[in-house]
Amino acid sequence: MIAYIGRAEQGELSVYQEPRKMGRSKLPHQQKLHIWAEAAIPILQEVATGDDGYITYGDLARLVVERTGRSTTMETRLWIGKVLGMVLQRCRKRGLPVLPSLVVQADTGMVGMGFNYWLELTEQEPQQDQHALDFIAAIERTKCFNTYGHPSRGAAGPTRTPLYKKKQCRSG
Repeated sequence: MIAYIGRAEQGELSVYQEPRKMGRSKLPHQQKLHIWAEAAIPILQEVATGDDGYITYGDLARLVVERTGRSTTMETRLWIGKVLGMVLQRCRKRGLPVLPSLVVQADTGMVGMGFNYWLELTEQEPQQDQHALDFIAAIERTKCFNTYGHPSRGAAGPTRTPLYKKKQCRSG
């Protein structure tokens, strides 16, 4: 089985501290992952309606921690992929578009190789080439845009994220 593992964002704070409160017991990490996965779904639905149509791993991690009030001392790269894997499972079970296709790496503007987990869940061939994998994610992003009310983005068909295009312009 392929694990959904995201990459830490370069230059971002990737560790969150658990707030210390009197009388508050710490939740087990596995329970936090489930809480974060549920919180990620409406966040990603909001992203699908936005002008950019993407969010970085680091920004999603920050938002799920803020909205749930549940944090961790673990580095983001060690848990955000697990959360996105849970979101993928929920999307499939609930008949939702593939919301984790909206989550990209800050340094490339593309999904991480962990997006192969979606291909595994749907019995498709995993992709070793990140650009090929991101094109599959672009198709899924289009479905998100069409579902959540941003048809002008969806009408354009599968496209790379604005962040990807920006990175390509700088490197080209």
